Amino acid sequence: MLGWIIGCVCAVVCLNWFVDFSPSVTNNPQGETMVKTDEARQSTDVQVETDETHRSADDQVEADEASQLIQDLRAEDQWRERLATARGVAYLTLDNQSGMDVLVKVIRAENLDSYMTVQVQDNSCEEVTCPAETLFLKMRYQAPGGFQYQQGNRFDLRSNSRAKITLHKVVNGNYGSRAIGQAEF
Repeated sequence: MLGWIIGCVCAVVCLNWFVDFSPSVTNNPQGETMVKTDEARQSTDVQVETDETHRSADDQVEADEASQLIQDLRAEDQWRERLATARGVAYLTLDNQSGMDVLVKVIRAENLDSYMTVQVQDNSCEEVTCPAETLFLKMRYQAPGGFQYQQGNRFDLRSNSRAKITLHKVVNGNYGSRAIGQAEF
C-alpha cells in the first residue's frame, strides 16, 4: 500500500514537471526558455508577496479585534464577579442625546481591568447594574469620518441608588469629561 502511494506521488510530481516545462520547450532555445520561466516565477513571487502583505495586514486587524474582544470579555467577567460580591448594587442609566451612537465603558475606579461595555444608540437609554462604588466612563462616539473618544470624571454610586448620565456635549454640564486618544480607550 505504501509503495502504491509513493508511486502516485512520484507520478504527480513528474506530471507537474512535464506540464510546467512542455510549452516552453517547443521551438525555443533552452536559454530563452529558462529566462521566461524565471521571469514568470519572479512575477508570481511578487504577486504572492503582495497578497501576503495584504493578508498579513488584514490578519493583524483581525488579531487586534480578537484581542480586544477577549480583553472585554475578561473585564466583564470581573465586573460580574464584583457584582456578586459587592456590598450593594446601584443602577446607572445612560441616556444618549449626542446625535451619534456611543460605545460606553463603565469602569471601576479601583480596578481598571473590570468594566462593562454598553452600546447606546442615539436617542436611546441603556441601564447598567453596577457595584455600589466609585466609577467613571469612557466613551467612543461614532462621528462622521471616524471616532471621538472621551473620558468622564469619577462618580460615586451608593447601594440601591439610581443615577442617570446624559451623553451629550453641554458647556458647564454636570458630568465633566475630557478628550482622550484611541489607545486610552
